[in-house]
Amino acid sequence: MSAEGGISTGAALAALAICESLLIALIEAGLLDEAEREEILEAALEAHRASPAGRYSKSDHDEAAEIIRRMLVRSDSTRS
Repeated sequence: MSAEGGISTGAALAALAICESLLIALIEAGLLDEAEREEILEAALEAHRASPAGRYSKSDHDEAAEIIRRMLVRSDSTRS
């Protein structure tokens, strides 16, 4: 199934999984610490929150921001 912007749901899920795996691998290799990981995710979150409708709708950006926010919350809960 193709999203409005022409990217399929499968492609979006694959991209998300690859990014999550890369962040984990960078942390495990000692190339990135948890604070840096959070900074990356927070920057991505803010970029989507600030993105106007264009190629992708505002609701698409809001959905992306919510997914990233959940990743941040999940990482906070695993450290506690």
